[in-house]
Amino acid sequence: MDLNRLALFVQLAESGSFTQAALKLRQPKSRVSRQLKDLERELGLSLVYRTTRQFQLTDAGRELYSRAKEGLQIIESAAQSAEDRRRDVRGRIRITAPEDFGLALLNPLIIEFSKSHPHVEFDLIYSGEVRDLVKEGIDLAFRFGRLKDSSLLQRRLGRPHFLFAASPHLIDRLGPLSRLEQLEHFPFLEFTPLLGLSVSRGIVDRRDGSRQKWSPKARLRMNSLLSLRDLAIAGHGITTLPEFLVIDQLKVGTLVHVLKSYSLDSAPLHLVSPPASRSQALAIRNFAEFCIERLKDL
Repeated sequence: MDLNRLALFVQLAESGSFTQAALKLRQPKSRVSRQLKDLERELGLSLVYRTTRQFQLTDAGRELYSRAKEGLQIIESAAQSAEDRRRDVRGRIRITAPEDFGLALLNPLIIEFSKSHPHVEFDLIYSGEVRDLVKEGIDLAFRFGRLKDSSLLQRRLGRPHFLFAASPHLIDRLGPLSRLEQLEHFPFLEFTPLLGLSVSRGIVDRRDGSRQKWSPKARLRMNSLLSLRDLAIAGHGITTLPEFLVIDQLKVGTLVHVLKSYSLDSAPLHLVSPPASRSQALAIRNFAEFCIERLKDL
């Protein structure tokens, strides 16, 4: 049943005339009359006795009005409670995350979340170190890679895909690159994070299903993906970067995806929180669920 027609009928019954109902609903009288006829047709019942100037409710109309008004009040109350709950989400959330992830993905999420929850405040710690959540009073942590067993609450998010990327000018200057063995003839920029996660060495999967070990000789090593991206764009070498960090550069052509027949290890992303009851605070819980939904397909 169309609830809008039901609400219109309640307003019509309380107004006592099509003219007054049309004024309150800010709709043409012809539309109000048409909506009533559609409701009667849908129910298979006559709801009003029409006269030239006024109408009276039928027995079925009076019963529907009584029940519909009560039902609409319940729905309105539930919607208002949900709105009040949204407005009442407030508090301060203390978060730690790797800087590259924070600048590229977490900052936009916080901006979007804050539009709907203006009373929530954030303390952000962007660091590659594994912080002690309990000791430092941190509510949420974003961590890549496999996690050690612990008493912390862990929720799996997406699994960012890494790829080989280089400046098109570098490829034009040094020639095409199609085999992993050719990397020794190209300058390589290696990502060396503090957490021990490495996609710049280890095993790669080939498109034909085989696996191949590799360990590049790096021209430069750095623990900042954003800096590696800038160096790659400037033509200083080939590097491995997560797709979410280079999607715009690939679109405009400042970087190109090379060695496409090789698939790098991906790094699972987790949202971690302490087991204390504070992690169940409404603001923290709402933001956690918001991030889980937005990052599940990362």
